Amino acid sequence: MVAMKGERAEEEIREHRRVMASFGAVDVRVMKCGADFLELPATAVVARRAAPVRVANRSSRTGRRRG
Repeated sequence: MVAMKGERAEEEIREHRRVMASFGAVDVRVMKCGADFLELPATAVVARRAAPVRVANRSSRTGRRRG
């Protein structure tokens, strides 16, 4: 995921870290893009989604594994 953000990006990450983690966001970081070329660099939050966790295949009625 790449999200264009403003100056509060780092604060927003700290504030919403648990919510992002619940959606599988890992390696969340703030990047300043164009800092060497722009007077006001663009701020982006970059994250990747963790590999989904596999859950045993269970019947929704009985809770038993399907065979």
